[in-house]
Amino acid sequence: MSNKAKILILAALVALLMVGFNFLYPKEIDDSNISESERALYEKLINKDGLHLLEELLKEYPRIDTLEFIQDEIDTTLPTTFDGKSSVYLLIDADINVSPEAVDTLLQFVKNGNVALVAVSDFNSVFSNRFAYSSMVSQRFNDEVSVDFTHPSMSLYLPYLYSDYEEGFKIYRSWNYFSLSNFVGDQNQLAVIGTETYGDQPVFVKMRYGTGYFYFHSLPEFFYNASLFNEDGFNYVQRVFSHLPQGKYYWHQHTNRWDEYANNKETNPDEIIKESPIQYILKDRSLRHAYLILVVGLLVYVLFKIKRRQAIIPTVEPNTNSSLEFVENVSLLYLKQEKHYKFIKHYQQSFLHFIKNKYYLSTAKVDSIFLESVAQKSGIEKKRIEEIFQEFKRAKKSYSFSSEELIELHKKIEYFYKNCK
Repeated sequence: MSNKAKILILAALVALLMVGFNFLYPKEIDDSNISESERALYEKLINKDGLHLLEELLKEYPRIDTLEFIQDEIDTTLPTTFDGKSSVYLLIDADINVSPEAVDTLLQFVKNGNVALVAVSDFNSVFSNRFAYSSMVSQRFNDEVSVDFTHPSMSLYLPYLYSDYEEGFKIYRSWNYFSLSNFVGDQNQLAVIGTETYGDQPVFVKMRYGTGYFYFHSLPEFFYNASLFNEDGFNYVQRVFSHLPQGKYYWHQHTNRWDEYANNKETNPDEIIKESPIQYILKDRSLRHAYLILVVGLLVYVLFKIKRRQAIIPTVEPNTNSSLEFVENVSLLYLKQEKHYKFIKHYQQSFLHFIKNKYYLSTAKVDSIFLESVAQKSGIEKKRIEEIFQEFKRAKKSYSFSSEELIELHKKIEYFYKNCK
């Protein structure tokens, strides 16, 4: 098996181990500092289509004197009397499923001077037949919806853009708006408060009924937890509730959608909220694309860059001055044999080489000009330098150059080495 194949197999094994490690050991959530009440709230918020976050916010809303939760059927749980100050009925859900008696109770509640906010997608026939000739809503299909308020003082800086997601992708789905031409009664009793901006279709309307008012909203998704976690969604819901009066509020817990997971005994919230890093990346489309590009890039690099395009360049050792080493060895040989007249020749070459490297002075003939130049650059008296070269000259002509004379010459040269600039 070639080295290339071995490296490819090793890279594949490392990638598989990394992916397996992330799935086997998902990212744990540090919940050591979470109180029991916070833990309960966190578990309820698992349902992105729930209303628990809105409920918690309304408990602190200054316009609400008291917040009372009422159950089905409202014909027995919703008081219809008017005590001089309007009460508010809230129903927010995906659809509405109430009896004719419950609808009659709600109509009487509003007719007496109270207010009702009904935000549902599907107004069923039992409910819509009291307000419209046929269906109260029509549909537009898109992967997003953009809404804003009609009154300039309530208008958002930018329309609120909302989308539903599934596995990181926008869902192409239907969005409801009101068909005002289908409403019964005087059209002057209807006022459009909010519209879907792409087609300028009404999604939030106000209708006078008796001495009270109905507020209908065709997009309950805007009140769900997922929307309220968005700052633009939070601002939108704030402006919707600013249309409602101060007083006593009745929240109709129609299907308890906000607590859907908390009531499911077979669902372990810990298993839902745990998520490995690789799962988090693959869940989001942008991160998933970036991750795939990274993996493909690594594979391409391994396939095309693993082979060297140029042979390894051998290390070149720096050149050494072997001539100097040879001179030193030969000089030592002559010195041991006491052939000083031969040694002097190499000794002079070594001295001249020193002057050449240090002062950049070289000559084929040692004359007065050369000696003057060496004296100026070295700072040694010309007379001392001249004596050295005179000794060299005399030693090369005499076979009887003694060791004592050689020692004296050496001392003069050492003086030069130690005192030159």
